[in-house]
Amino acid sequence: MQGNSKFIPKTNNLSEKLFLFLKIFLFLSVLTGIVYSFQQKHQSIDNLILEYKKAFNSTNFWLLLTLIVLTFANWGFEALKWQKLASPITKFSFSEAYQSVIIGLSLSFITPANLGDFAGRIWKLNSPNRFQGVGAILMGNGIQFYVTLFFGTIAFGHFILHQLPQIPLLFCIFFLLLIASLLFGIFFYSRRHWIGLFFQKVKFLKRFASYFEIFETYNLSEILEILLWATLRYLTFSIQFIIVLLIFSINLPLLELFTLTSLVFFFKTLIPSFNFLSDLGIREFTALYFFSYYAIPPAAVVSATLSLWLINILTPVLFGMVFIVKEKKK
Repeated sequence: MQGNSKFIPKTNNLSEKLFLFLKIFLFLSVLTGIVYSFQQKHQSIDNLILEYKKAFNSTNFWLLLTLIVLTFANWGFEALKWQKLASPITKFSFSEAYQSVIIGLSLSFITPANLGDFAGRIWKLNSPNRFQGVGAILMGNGIQFYVTLFFGTIAFGHFILHQLPQIPLLFCIFFLLLIASLLFGIFFYSRRHWIGLFFQKVKFLKRFASYFEIFETYNLSEILEILLWATLRYLTFSIQFIIVLLIFSINLPLLELFTLTSLVFFFKTLIPSFNFLSDLGIREFTALYFFSYYAIPPAAVVSATLSLWLINILTPVLFGMVFIVKEKKK
């Protein structure tokens, strides 16, 4: 496996240092916004500590256990999705797909624009056509984003109708754009073979055309299966978020909790991907904005979202680092 180590991205060139600077800058900007929210509600780090003391006790044991089990399910659905996406390139087991996903997650943790996710997954493809995996990853990311867009659009519509006394024109236009994007997504996937043709026709893009040839190989049933895994994954991490909110005593009606989780995931996804340490800070900042309409204390919101990040992102990343070390020794 040493010959494949070139697929692990290096972080020593100027552009990657620039991205690191942008990550840190955005993180500090978001952190400033979070601190400001705390000051507005006269809260501090002591309130965060108090929230954790109240949440992590024996009465929440089963909720915490369920949360951990769902973490494995969350990335398991992603592995099933990746296994199907990569099937035109090579066949591998669920276990190999799971390792590939976790390695990609670990590498994306330290690289700009999720490049590590591409590197990690391609690294594990034992095929001369492994770089078609780029197209497979883009297809999977697109379908996952479509699911997020679908639930985010419904949640945004519910939010502006029930939480805003008067709906601003800009919000109405944005909602219409979301609906148009959903319709465009259906059109795009029905005409996905055009992507490869477009890259073939444009001279300076022609060298990338082979990456997108895989788009044409997926039939409708395969697209629907990938969509199923993407939806199950979305519902899994939404349930995880709701469980965390309940652990921290954010006891809103279930519909409102699902609306808020969908809004947080959607707007977090729209924010550029060069944020610091995966989505740390972005989720908290987004959650603070939407939860403020429900008069939820900032300390409870940040404690909940930070806990979700620790369980759902940081823990799998640490497992992924172990897999990377093992692979490099082979």
